[in-house]
Amino acid sequence: MTSDILNPRRVPRVPVRCPVEIRHRFSTFTGETEDLGPGGCKVVTARHVEPGRNVKLVIRCGTLLRPISVAGRIVWSHPESPVRLGIAFEGGEDPGWFDALLAADPAAERAARSVPTRLSRPTRVHLGKPPRLVVDFSPAERDILRRVGPGVSLDALARSFGPEMEERTRGALFSLVARRFLVFDPVSSVGVARWREILADGEQRSAAEDAAERAREAGRPVEAQRLYDEAILHIGGGRLGLAVDRLREALRLAPGDAVIEATVERLARWT
Repeated sequence: MTSDILNPRRVPRVPVRCPVEIRHRFSTFTGETEDLGPGGCKVVTARHVEPGRNVKLVIRCGTLLRPISVAGRIVWSHPESPVRLGIAFEGGEDPGWFDALLAADPAAERAARSVPTRLSRPTRVHLGKPPRLVVDFSPAERDILRRVGPGVSLDALARSFGPEMEERTRGALFSLVARRFLVFDPVSSVGVARWREILADGEQRSAAEDAAERAREAGRPVEAQRLYDEAILHIGGGRLGLAVDRLREALRLAPGDAVIEATVERLARWT
């Protein structure tokens, strides 16, 4: 067992949201980055791609004057909606674009400097301030947040996952630290109560049953309701472009739906 918990990412990632076009085989679809670095990114999208597949990306960051074109490989994926893809870059742009991004975006530059390369096991970790908007953590992140609870040493947290934390779990831990959802100063913690709803265990009914009931109440097809629900998640996460895409798909299945139409109109001015 190592004395410290090591960050599995040898190069930094910063939490920036950029529209991205993803080409897989003969199809092209859109998404948005949740984090981005010279070695890879995490993307939220509507289409699932199996791990091991090769993709080509065109990433457009508002702070850069030109798009970033890179080849990559899917190293992990979370197929439940909204879909997440972990992508490792394998060629394309000179990595100098990342330095240019940090130079143009002070918040990204601060985030890059704040991510540690290792964490000492005796250090205690606490729940930081919960997200102001509804966001969806990955399963690994949610599991870590639940185990932290009112506060725990990193050694006890790591032991709860087994003799060594696997790479993806360690990556989730450092991601939560970078986004300050986990903090080391107890004074900066807001306690468990404000996290209770976000970290609630599975509902008594399935998501499909809940969606079917909401669809009946709204008078729209179940698939249109599923797309509308996904759009609301994207809105909460700040992914407005993806939200509009899902809403327009929902409208094709439920033409004339006043609620969906009004939501599209409100968002269109911002996208």
